[in-house]
Amino acid sequence: MSVNKRKLRAWFVSLAVSRENCNAQMAWRWIIYLTRDSHSVRIGANQAELSAVGNRVDCMKRIWHVLLVLLLLAAPALVQGQSGSGDGFNYTINPGNTNAVTITAYTGAAGAVTIPTNINSLTVTTIGDGVDSVFANTGATVVTICVGVTSIAAMSFFACNTLTNATIPDSVTSIGEAAFLACNSLNCVTIPNSVTNIGEEAFEDCYSLTSITVGSGMATIADYAFAYCPSLSGAYFLGNAPAADVTVFQDDSNATAYYLPCATEWSSSFGGAPAVPWWQDVFIYTTNAGALTITGLSGPCNTAVTIPAVISGLPVTGIGTNAFAGLSNLLSVTIPASITNFGCYAFYDCTNLTSVTIASGVPNIGTNAFEDCASLVGITIPASITNIGDYAFNGCTNLANVSLTNGLASIGDAAFLLCTSLTNVTIPVGVGSIGDSAFAFCTALTNISIPYSVTNIGSGAFAAADLNNVTFPGGVANIGYAALYSCAGLTNITIPASVTSIGDIAFEYCANLNNVTLPGNLASIGVSTFNSCTNLSSIMIPGGVTNMGIYAFANSGLTNITIAGGVTNIGMNAFYSCTNLANVTISGSVTGIGTNAFALCTRLAGVYFEGNFPRGVAYYAFTSDSSVKAYYLPGATGWGSSISGDPSVATLLWNPLIEASGTNFGVQNSQFGFYVTGTNTFTVVVEACTNLASPVWVPVQTITLANGSAYFSDQQWTNYPTRYYALGLP
Repeated sequence: MSVNKRKLRAWFVSLAVSRENCNAQMAWRWIIYLTRDSHSVRIGANQAELSAVGNRVDCMKRIWHVLLVLLLLAAPALVQGQSGSGDGFNYTINPGNTNAVTITAYTGAAGAVTIPTNINSLTVTTIGDGVDSVFANTGATVVTICVGVTSIAAMSFFACNTLTNATIPDSVTSIGEAAFLACNSLNCVTIPNSVTNIGEEAFEDCYSLTSITVGSGMATIADYAFAYCPSLSGAYFLGNAPAADVTVFQDDSNATAYYLPCATEWSSSFGGAPAVPWWQDVFIYTTNAGALTITGLSGPCNTAVTIPAVISGLPVTGIGTNAFAGLSNLLSVTIPASITNFGCYAFYDCTNLTSVTIASGVPNIGTNAFEDCASLVGITIPASITNIGDYAFNGCTNLANVSLTNGLASIGDAAFLLCTSLTNVTIPVGVGSIGDSAFAFCTALTNISIPYSVTNIGSGAFAAADLNNVTFPGGVANIGYAALYSCAGLTNITIPASVTSIGDIAFEYCANLNNVTLPGNLASIGVSTFNSCTNLSSIMIPGGVTNMGIYAFANSGLTNITIAGGVTNIGMNAFYSCTNLANVTISGSVTGIGTNAFALCTRLAGVYFEGNFPRGVAYYAFTSDSSVKAYYLPGATGWGSSISGDPSVATLLWNPLIEASGTNFGVQNSQFGFYVTGTNTFTVVVEACTNLASPVWVPVQTITLANGSAYFSDQQWTNYPTRYYALGLP
């Protein structure tokens, strides 16, 4: 029989064989093929002949086929000048490009083979002419294909039984039909990202093939591409699911398709094989006591990361120190409930991370865990988390929404430092401690809700935040150093009776603070605690205060100060440069007034002492207070014409009396009134109450005695059935 080999590529004929007549060990596969030395076709049924072309018998589950393959092993010589040889290869010059060639045969030695970039100064672009096998029966074991080859044509490596490995460069874009068909020694294949399609039966009948890796550029895999590869266990895909039908892994009973968790279009099966996410090459991890700790990312899946709860049957329980630090491509992360150990700096400086999902079950967030994640906009802390570590969200400048849930026990130092977009935070009941600088420099934070469970507020906890009102809960004993330092928008604070000390610079530079009530149990006011609170107009220092730090109220807007009984010392510079201060009332318990305590209080007119002369008045206590006078009560001892510590301050007896007789006492012009008299010119506050048994004295009018007297009248006296009057210090 005569055959035109240039037109004839291959004929496949199948013979149906019943299950009963199929003998797996002795079966014959009939093959029609062309001999190398003749144009004739002959039919062979010899087992040795069959194996020479790389075929073996397959008994299929339902209908068994005998594959009849007709191959052209050699093409007639081309016209002189269109073909050549060199470096152990035959080639033809590519039509349309006389500088490029297609390799048609390998004639070199057996063993390792490298396909060169150039042969005879001609660029190699293609392997195989699509008709003949280039490497059949050559003894080639390892083939390295040079960069520049763009196509591996059909049949190129067909029946190269000795081939164990082929290196395919990233210049190749296609692998043709049956390109590696029946390469029975081939054990693993890596297909680069540049390859977009694989032809039919490209790796069919590769009996030793155990593993394949398919690059991210793969778009189409044709029928039976990896069929009948019984040793194949894993096909690893680096991209989205390519187009393929269910025959791709036909009869590959051990094969599983693995895909990256960030890839798309995947389902639970692919090409007839089960498909599962491929975690192992996405994460770097360590194993300890049967559990895994993620220490980094290794694959291309670095934008949307879902950390699995289990990898290779072992639980994932930890995220290691610096595991994802500095990954600028990371956009989102999901953390499973299995994580019990959250390492330091786990996601530090992931500058494009916008979304974090933490499953309920995670017990804590590690130190510096999300520090400097500048694109993170929101976070929900599940109820399982009891502690937010130090600096956990420090520098998350776009973090606007934080949801904290019941179960949280502590917020670490600087946990939300410099979260400049954070506007509102509700701290849940159960939190006992707010760490140092926890919300410092959250310059957009206008509202914070602190529950009764909080007993400790750390230094600088809310420094430089934009808070308007703050209510400290009843369990707080100490307001720490710089707790609300430089909160320029703060107007009102409520300090509970439980507070015994207020730390240094706790409210310094709170320029709009205008209302503060200090609790009766307060014992200590720190250095510069209310320094430069320029809108704070009045303050009552409770009697329990035994320590008042230097500059405690310096440069503030105070106009009136009352220092209650119990205070023994007014510290150095305590009210320095309170330029609006007009009157100060000092209890009899005070024995010392420090240097410059009231210096540069240029409007200070009267200092009213309720007791004996305090022997510990520093010489410069009232420096540059040119108008001030000191007033003392009748019966007080130790007083002279001036304050011995500061002789520039004159002293005057404060002895006002209500003239309860005469024609001016009583109702005059429908108003009740009387004269107040004294021996000096000074200011008096007329106070009133309605019940002497439980008096609540309310200031009614402030009057100044001129030449020793002043008249008082009460326009509201008719509104009360009974009203009592008394005179008080301003």
